[in-house]
Amino acid sequence: LQLSNNFSYSQLNSYKTCPLQYKYQYVLKIPTTSTASESFGTTIHKTLQDFYSNFLKNKKVDKKKLLELYKKSWIPIGYSSKAHQDRMKKEGEKILKNYFDKFHSSDLKIIGLEKLFKIKITEDIFLTGKIDRIDELKNKEIEIIDYKTGKKPNNRELTKSLQLTIYVLASHDKNLFNKKLEDINLTFYYLQTPEKITIKKNEEDLIKTKENIVEMVEEIRQNIFPANPGIHCDFCPYKIICEAWQ
Repeated sequence: LQLSNNFSYSQLNSYKTCPLQYKYQYVLKIPTTSTASESFGTTIHKTLQDFYSNFLKNKKVDKKKLLELYKKSWIPIGYSSKAHQDRMKKEGEKILKNYFDKFHSSDLKIIGLEKLFKIKITEDIFLTGKIDRIDELKNKEIEIIDYKTGKKPNNRELTKSLQLTIYVLASHDKNLFNKKLEDINLTFYYLQTPEKITIKKNEEDLIKTKENIVEMVEEIRQNIFPANPGIHCDFCPYKIICEAWQ
């Protein structure tokens, strides 16, 4: 049973995907092993985090430095064979080179890296999370950045993204950046493509998201954990013990 008042984006996203998966992971705390895609995603995130930490100290960091950090950050867990791992290593190099050529600039004004936040939704619900990177733009607007190694979603999925709206809630919060909604840009970098997609959110989006969060937390507190079978079952680490998986 979830007795804490703190909920992370990952927890809520897990509940939204499948309440039973949430129960296995956060209530029963059944351990799982890392998959290749998790290891790969963590490696790329860590590489970019370290690269921009270096960039803040020395604006002249180059592509060679980026690839050097990638080698150091590599997580060799979850791959099906050495050949699979070698193939993904090459893929990661290609992704980072393309990212550097297309998106990196020495003019970037980074004001936050791996920025932790905690925001109040109601008196007894707090939301915690971490933003990959926050840039200040020339017009004093800010850009909330999240790196994605998976496939690009369609526009409907993007506009409904819980993660993006939570990031806006955090940036809009008076204790964090206290920014007006029109000054907050949300950017996803889809590194496989590579492609950058930026959207904004309005007041109505925030109200709706807060209502959804409260609803989910109430269901969690009432121990409501039905299975929600779908395409996500193929990637679920709990499918072998799940009665709903066919």
